[in-house]
Amino acid sequence: MVDVQDNIILAFRQGDMAAFDTIYLKFRKPIITFCKYMVPVDDAQDITSDVFVKLWRSREQWDSIINVKAFLYTSAKNACLDFLKTQKRKALREKTAASMLEQEQKLVLKAEIESDLISLIKAEIDSLPQNCRSVFMMSYFDGYENAEIAQKLNISDKTVRNLKSTALNTIKKNLQNKGLQLSTLLLWIQVIKRLS
Repeated sequence: MVDVQDNIILAFRQGDMAAFDTIYLKFRKPIITFCKYMVPVDDAQDITSDVFVKLWRSREQWDSIINVKAFLYTSAKNACLDFLKTQKRKALREKTAASMLEQEQKLVLKAEIESDLISLIKAEIDSLPQNCRSVFMMSYFDGYENAEIAQKLNISDKTVRNLKSTALNTIKKNLQNKGLQLSTLLLWIQVIKRLS
């Protein structure tokens, strides 16, 4: 290995490329090896190249080989740490983006399912006879008690119960024919109520 003397540093300070080559040959492999302990090999080589570019740009300030060596190792260490911080932030951004995409996909799927169920349930409700539909809507969507519905529609409390039962049984039967359960309907009524 080439022995670098301080007189090489003086030539380097004045822009002598041969002096720079001597320094480069002396320290390139040790700096790459140093960096490889912190970052992948390809990145260690890139960081080493960048460190030597910085050394060349700041050549006028160097007066000893000890200072050059210290600069190279300190710059390499700082560059490796910066690289690792950048990679960590990048990984966090990618993880956040992936999580957001997953949440968005879940929301889209949920919206599609809700939309399909709402359409299905609304179709079933719309297919009810008018008096059953009115009682069902007043009870499950508007929140009226049986007595209030009876008073508003000017019918008996028993008729309200019968119409409500008929509506539920009709919807239940139609939904079961389509593979759904009444409990699904009752859960989604709240969704429809919220979205209507």
